[in-house]
Amino acid sequence: MSENDKGVNVKPRPELTQFCKQMDAKGLLNFIIENRKNLYAIREELPVALESATEPAHLVLDLLEGFYLPDETNQPLDERNAALQGMRKSCTMIIEATAALLARIDPGADHLLNPETKQQAKAIADEWKPKLANAGIDAADANSLEALAFLQLLATFRIASEFDEEELCKLVLVVPHCRQAPELCHSLGLAHKVPGIIEILVNNAKQIDAVHLIHAFQLTENFPPVPLLKTYLKDLRRNSQGKGGNSGGATGAQNDANAQELAALKAVISCIERYKLEAEYPLDPLQKRVAQLERSKSDKKRGRDFSKHQQSKKHRANGGYRGFRASGGNAASSRQAPPVYADRTAYGAMPARYHQAASNHYDYQVPGQSAYAQQINDQRLYYYPQDDRVAPNSYNAAPANYNCYAGSGLQPSHQPYM
Repeated sequence: MSENDKGVNVKPRPELTQFCKQMDAKGLLNFIIENRKNLYAIREELPVALESATEPAHLVLDLLEGFYLPDETNQPLDERNAALQGMRKSCTMIIEATAALLARIDPGADHLLNPETKQQAKAIADEWKPKLANAGIDAADANSLEALAFLQLLATFRIASEFDEEELCKLVLVVPHCRQAPELCHSLGLAHKVPGIIEILVNNAKQIDAVHLIHAFQLTENFPPVPLLKTYLKDLRRNSQGKGGNSGGATGAQNDANAQELAALKAVISCIERYKLEAEYPLDPLQKRVAQLERSKSDKKRGRDFSKHQQSKKHRANGGYRGFRASGGNAASSRQAPPVYADRTAYGAMPARYHQAASNHYDYQVPGQSAYAQQINDQRLYYYPQDDRVAPNSYNAAPANYNCYAGSGLQPSHQPYM
């Protein structure tokens, strides 16, 4: 489907169209926040709904005025943070929808982005920029979302040339895991900076994000992806060595290491399947290791649940036996202790019956889903108009030396999949 055909068959829900027609920025934002369960469908409908607005760019900029809310609020901290994150995700999606709208109905023209509109966008960006001073390559999710919204704002309203390239590259390093990252690099005029961004990602153990950029910008000759993926797994295994042990703390650390390895394996498998690298990196050993780790996780969970069940039974047994209350006298005295049996031989074998099961106590942390797992399912990138400052792509530089990623010295003998 061409850019101009996108959205032709999409019918937005009436509420979206009505808020846009009325230029009701607050109502539009609140509606999206309240319907966040339908966020994917709304994201598809928004560019079409925004056409109903008399000034879509002005509507979106009015909506962004509340991106950073005042600190004065009576809400508890957790609730406030959750509400703020939901609002910022909605704002980011609306900026993205505006970019899609402009690319479809106004490719290369500026009649919807007059100088006054651009100046208003620049003022908002100037207000946001100082708040991102501490954002880095290992930024938390909150800073990552703020950086993404800032870059989207610059790309959509074509004001990237007003900001320093190096500062923008630093912010790209905060959001390389986002599906919008490659298109943002194009729209912000940073395509010629991508090789340097990839090198920084590799040096900071962000090989998965690097591989996505490598393929988006067709840099596989300069940065062979398979050695990077293999090194990613090798380094992860090497860093987790020595975390095992018999103590509870060591067991928990090993469980964490297993969870991280499982998530990393799934991310690597996704990259191999997405970019059709099976000939260079067979999937079978990786999938077997995934099955092994998932089986271990399941076994440990069953052992933990069974141990809790046995402890509960033991607690009930030690607390008193039903049906042996004394008939008469003080009722409290009848509950002081379980009855004493003259002949204990019949019960002598009972503890051994559950001895083995009761000793299997595990503490396992379920691994989180890979940051990129959901993103790879959404192949669509919004199209941003090219900034006037964009320089021609320069990918003809001499290939970087990545031989160090293909070495076998780091490969553990018990991990054949690497």
